[in-house]
Order: sequence, then C-alpha cells, then structure tokens
Amino acid sequence: MQMQFREYQKKDFQSLKEIVRKTWCYDEFSGQKTASRLAEVFLSSCLTNYTFSQVAVLNDTVAGIILAKKIESHRCSPANRFNQIKSIINLYLSKEGRQVFQIFKRVHEIDMQLLNNCHKTYSAELVLFAVNPTYQGKGIGKKLFQSALDYM
Repeated sequence: MQMQFREYQKKDFQSLKEIVRKTWCYDEFSGQKTASRLAEVFLSSCLTNYTFSQVAVLNDTVAGIILAKKIESHRCSPANRFNQIKSIINLYLSKEGRQVFQIFKRVHEIDMQLLNNCHKTYSAELVLFAVNPTYQGKGIGKKLFQSALDYM
C-alpha cells in the first residue's frame, strides 16, 4: 500500500466530488444527478475557502482531503469563485436541485447563527475533511488531520 500526501490539484476534483457525495450520502435524499450537482456545489464552495490543502493518494487513487483556512491570510481566487457560481447555477437548473439547495442554505444560516451566538472569534477553521468510505480505518484521516493541526 503506497500512500502519499500532496496539495490539492484540479485533477482531483471529480474524485473528491464522489467522496463528498458518498460521505454525506447525498443519493439518499435526491436523485443521482442532483446528488452529483450538490456534491459539486459543496466541494467548489469549500475550494473558495481554504489556505491549506492536503490530499491523500493511495495507490494512485484519491482517498481523502483536508482543507483548512487561516482567516487572516485567506484570499479567494477568481477562478474558484467562478467555479462555485457555475456549480450553483447548474444545481438550480432543476426543481429538485432548487429544493435541495434551500435545505442546505438553511443549514448554513443556522451554522452562522450558532457561530455568531458564541461571541468568539477564531483565527482559523477546518473547511473540509473527508475520507473515502472504502479507505476509512487505515489511518488516512488521522494523518490528514495531523497535517492540518501542524499547519494551524
């Protein structure tokens, strides 16, 4: 078993989209097309919001990712923002996509309200942490998480 860790690369997007889709079980509450589009929105949104990335690659297969952000030094690239907007528009093209998006929009609003109500400020955040369910239990998540802690 050959494992390596490296920064996120554009070529990882499709594999990571499927990891997000599986990890968050999007197919259980929407059709396949909507689940795929929702995973794309979620991942592209995370990619607008990071300053650190580590992708775990096991035998040439993307096995997991962690994204973290130092809030003070974060700058979103125009390309990442464009991809996020494009993915949201694609999700909105179907009635089911619009309905699912509204659910996740409300969840995001609740998260923001909870964060605001705690009256604390944070210098960093964990943006995304996911390991392909097929590879869980092999220590990949532990190594990814440690890399983010070291970065912070």
